[in-house]
Amino acid sequence: MFRNYIVTTLRNLARHRVFSIVNIAGLSIGIAACLFISIYVHYELSFDRDINQVDDVYRVLYERVSESGEQVRFASASPMIGHEMKDRFPEVEAYARAYKVEGILSVDNISFSEENMFWAEPEFLNLLSFQLVEQDGDSLLAEPNTAVLSESAARKYFGDARPLGKILERDGKQPFRVVGVYRDLPPIRHFRADILLSFINWDKQLGENVKIYGWIYSGFYNYVKLRKGTDPKVIDEKLRKMIDTELGEFMAQYKLRIGYSLQPVTDIHLTSHYMHELGDNGNRNSVTFLYIIAWFIIVIAWINFVNLLSVNLIGRWGEISLRKVLGAGISDLIKQFVVESLIINLAAFILAVALFESLYPLFSNLTGVPSGFGIWRQAWFLGILVIILAAGILLAGLVPVWGILSRKLAVNLRNSFTGSKKAVFLRKVLLGFQFFMAMILIAGTISVYLQLQYLHEKETGNDKTGIVVMKAPRVGGKDLLAKRAAFKDEIENRPFVKAMAFSSVIPGKSNMLNRGGIIRKGQDPGEGNNYRITDADYHYTDVYSNVFIEGRNFSKERPADQDAVITNLTACRLLGYQKPSGAIGEIIMIRGLENKIIGVIEDFHQQSPRTDFEPQIFRLAERYEGYFSVKPDPSADRKEMIKSLQKEFEAFFPGNPFEYFYLEDFYNSQYKSEVKFGKVFAIFSILALFITLLGILSLSAFSAAQRSKEIGIRKVHGASMRQILVLLSMNYMVLLLVASILSAPVIYSALGKWLSNFSNRMEISVWIFIIPVMLVSLFSLIMVLVQSVKTARLNPADALVYE
Repeated sequence: MFRNYIVTTLRNLARHRVFSIVNIAGLSIGIAACLFISIYVHYELSFDRDINQVDDVYRVLYERVSESGEQVRFASASPMIGHEMKDRFPEVEAYARAYKVEGILSVDNISFSEENMFWAEPEFLNLLSFQLVEQDGDSLLAEPNTAVLSESAARKYFGDARPLGKILERDGKQPFRVVGVYRDLPPIRHFRADILLSFINWDKQLGENVKIYGWIYSGFYNYVKLRKGTDPKVIDEKLRKMIDTELGEFMAQYKLRIGYSLQPVTDIHLTSHYMHELGDNGNRNSVTFLYIIAWFIIVIAWINFVNLLSVNLIGRWGEISLRKVLGAGISDLIKQFVVESLIINLAAFILAVALFESLYPLFSNLTGVPSGFGIWRQAWFLGILVIILAAGILLAGLVPVWGILSRKLAVNLRNSFTGSKKAVFLRKVLLGFQFFMAMILIAGTISVYLQLQYLHEKETGNDKTGIVVMKAPRVGGKDLLAKRAAFKDEIENRPFVKAMAFSSVIPGKSNMLNRGGIIRKGQDPGEGNNYRITDADYHYTDVYSNVFIEGRNFSKERPADQDAVITNLTACRLLGYQKPSGAIGEIIMIRGLENKIIGVIEDFHQQSPRTDFEPQIFRLAERYEGYFSVKPDPSADRKEMIKSLQKEFEAFFPGNPFEYFYLEDFYNSQYKSEVKFGKVFAIFSILALFITLLGILSLSAFSAAQRSKEIGIRKVHGASMRQILVLLSMNYMVLLLVASILSAPVIYSALGKWLSNFSNRMEISVWIFIIPVMLVSLFSLIMVLVQSVKTARLNPADALVYE
């Protein structure tokens, strides 16, 4: 009997090839889309989940709030806070600190500039579950001048040789002995380090400053592990009381509030967007919305399957009735259609898996989900596969036959079954839901694109076009600064160079130098605020084409400029000057020293327009770490220019690797999370629209088949083609109208929530609501009209033959 079910199913599929292809293709695309989005969402949600006892591990956040309400929140914190928590709070089981450091590491003739390097304490390895593959001793990083490397870093410096005991030099003067090697940290970590250096070296360099200013410093990443069952809110309250005790007088004097709080490590990737973040974090709202879309797509695919199967079953009423006449029971008919559903779903499922496997490399490249994510070994992925297959078989197999098998035999034999009002209403609701979702998805795609365009348009105040950035040398003797000046003079004289500058930080880089307590001379110290300090040379504003609102640039002809500063407009206003002209010549106090304001420039975004303008102060360079920025002549040959820069750099700074990048590319990489989200959103929106169009095809075919006799009668009585087309299209127009009305508030609410992640956000245009309605309506009506024309052209005699 089961063999007979299979044979009948295969014959039916072959007889209705177009129906079969459309049905299986639509279902397989829906399944594949659901799988892809589910993987992306799971990847985003899996960050840091591989850390041992991760629910008890927290990062310590730091914030300062001025009396005027200015708030600065840091992902890093004080160098003292973790230690004090361990000493004072019995609930704290362990703590560890890390501090990001850059430098040039070298061994023999090999040297590399390292940015992803940290000073770290011994407990850090355990707290964040580093997996050691080699180690020298049990307490790594406890001794000064020791280092622990990732496997990739070890291969980079030592090849296949065993690295333990080998010496790496930092900046050509500080030796570190390799005492351990750990497995490369997986991409699902917010904290990813290539090299860890013994924190005790950094501690000694800080000296007494830590004891004096330790409570108000930032830049130190503190992690704590609480004892099982500890409520983090209890620790937050204890932190508040401890800070009141330690810094009460300081906060009262400077009229600010300092606070510390715990942040679950598992929340960092999707919810944390503070200063000093270690990477470009994602957005939980976006991820949640995508996951909802994934299941909407599969539901839409199931709806289409049900509708298409219903259309096919209309033509099989005679077969069903004859089976009943010949003795087939309800259970036999149900088995037949369940087997058909099983075969169709299995075919769609197999095709979906094939699509998934073949397109996964493209998906991985688009979303950043690693190709070695190991999805086939993960229980959640296999669970989704089982749910999709089982639900598809049961829902799509039982729902279409429920109404047909409950009808009277004589009615079926006369082919006059047209479906109950409830069934018709349900199909309209389901199609309306598809219209509704398609409009929302298209609106979302448009919004992401427009917001990115808006962010790019907000890039004013400086010019990054064509600028080449080189990392400044760190290896050298006492004459390094003199060589740096000579190198700069040499390059500036090249014909391909319009201007060249040195600065401690470049646009796109987080400015780690944050100074608090800066005031106007004579102002109450308690009214001081926080500012970002950038060390720059005389040509910084020339290279970046900064616009001076008032005042002038630094000048070599004015020795007094060594104690002068330039502010941006935001800093000027924060200092209390209502007009930039009022700031020129005024004195401000930075760490107790007088600095004269000589210029005010237009605001520009140091990192990206996602955040507000930061108050920035520029002073003549005091540090040797930083970057050279070269503004080339537009006609210069890029390849020849880079060769020339490299030749001179290596001649002036032996032992320093030559590293360069184009600033525009580097700066735009900040938008990669938004760009990635936009691409993912757009692709799956198109897929959802395609599946919706299949649904329209199925329902229009179903509706036309149901009303074939009505259309035949109308044509016999003289109805024109236009009247019949209007008749068949009217229901869809109503559904489109209802869907557009219902989608508008949902789009507005969801868009407002997403835009809240940006300090600079576009205005919500009426076109964001109009364009999706127009697109969905256009494509939908084309599908309906094609099917309607086909039905309207039928000979009325064929429809009325039994009447």
